[in-house]
This record gives sequence, C-alpha cells and structure tokens, in this order.
Amino acid sequence: MKNWLALLSGLLFALTSWTSTAAAPEALRVGLFPNLSTRLLLETYQPMRDFLEHRLGRPVTLFTAPDFNSFVSRTQSGEYDLIVTAPHFARLAQTESGYQPLFSYRNNITAAIVVAKNSRFTDLNTLRGQKIAAPDRIAVVTMLGLKMLRDKGMEANKNYHFHWAGTHGNVALAVLNGEAAAGIIGMLPLKQLPENVSQQLHVLSISPAIDSQMILAHQRVEPGSLRQIREALVQFEKSPAGQEFFRTTSLVGLKPLSIDDLKQLDPYAREVRRMLELPR
Repeated sequence: MKNWLALLSGLLFALTSWTSTAAAPEALRVGLFPNLSTRLLLETYQPMRDFLEHRLGRPVTLFTAPDFNSFVSRTQSGEYDLIVTAPHFARLAQTESGYQPLFSYRNNITAAIVVAKNSRFTDLNTLRGQKIAAPDRIAVVTMLGLKMLRDKGMEANKNYHFHWAGTHGNVALAVLNGEAAAGIIGMLPLKQLPENVSQQLHVLSISPAIDSQMILAHQRVEPGSLRQIREALVQFEKSPAGQEFFRTTSLVGLKPLSIDDLKQLDPYAREVRRMLELPR
C-alpha cells in the first residue's frame, strides 16, 4: 500500500511540475543590432526590458551579435521575436524574413565624419591619402559617409582607405588612438558615448538625415501577443522609465512604422544585399 501511495504521490508531483512548466510563458527574445558595445547596449535597453517583462507578464531576454553581418544572419533565420535594428536592415527583415513593422524612433539617422580635436585635418579634402575608420561596410552610417566623401571627389581604396572598427565606439577610439585619421560615426551613437570620449572629437561634416532605428516583430508572434507588445511599448514611452530612456539616449520617442515607410529604404536595402553577397 505504501508503495502505491509513494508511486501515486510521485506521479502527482511529476504532473504538477509538467503542468507548471507547460503553463510558463516563453521568453520574448529581443535582438539589438550591434552599433554599440554589448555592455552599453544591454545597459541602455535594460529599462525597456524590465518594463516589457512587467507589462507582458513573461520573461524578456535581450540579445545582440558580435558584428552586423552576424546580426543580419540571425535576423534572417528568425532567431529574434522582436528586433531593434537599422533602417536598411529593417527593410531586409520585412521583405526576406517576414518581420512586421511596429515603430520607428522619432529622431533621424545622420552620419558624421570626425577627427581628433586639434588634429591637422580641417576639412574632408585634407583626408586624402589617409585611413578612415567606419563601423562596418554594411552599416547605413558607412553608406552615408561614403556619399559625403564621393561628393568631394574621393573614392575608397583610391583617395583613402578604410579601417573597419566594428562598432561606433571603436570608430571613436581608433581616431583618438591614432589608428585612423578620421572616422565615420552616427550622430546618435556619438551622443551616447561617454563624455570623456565624445568631447575629444571634432565633427568635420554631417550627412543628410534618413529614418531612424526601427522596431519589428517576427511573423510567428501571434496577433494577441503583437497587440500587447505594441500597447506595452506605447505605455513605456509615457512612463517615467521610458521618458528617462528617451532622454538619456536622445531617441526622442516612438512613431508608428508602416510598410510604405520601409519601401522608401529600398536603395539602402539593395546596397546592403549587394554587399552581403560580396566576399569579405
């Protein structure tokens, strides 16, 4: 009898444990494109993660990738449920991987070409024959910087050479450490760098603006969950934690994102697709 009671107790415990595990909601996997260091990205987005986790009643986990190519590859494989990504990557995610547009940040993306303060480089023409740091060849900021240089009659590998730094922060450090004469960096990441770094840089030129970073959800996210995520992000923007997030990041706020908005990014998406198909 005792053996039967023990067996029954064990079965009930196993059933309870299985039911509890089965009922536990899956974590929402959020992918952050690696324009900054992993540490800085995770610290920056921690308030949004905490708010979403509380509002959605499910775990929220932040992820990034070691480089832009890896992030695009992981996005295309559907590794993330939600992505915060660059505009041209957003268009690729929507057309090639079934991601649905949610929001864009209200600020625009602009690229700056920077040098160290008090350096001998005073305008873009003085950079001829020099090494110029950039985050990655498929970064939209790099594309904007290339156009600024082409407008001055300067071509890569002819009038200057690239130093691929990996992130915007590394671009700044390459310039300050003398590894490159100048750097192409996003104006927003420039503002997000520690003051003791950003204040040592001088801006030579700023590009025209394009749409900012974008938030998209994978097509596997169910309509009910998608609606909850959309509402939670709107609530986050209005909350004290959200207002502090947008103030410290200079991201300003959120605006709805449509497929028509994404279509305008086709020239950049085509260029990044071409670059991805080239050998590195």
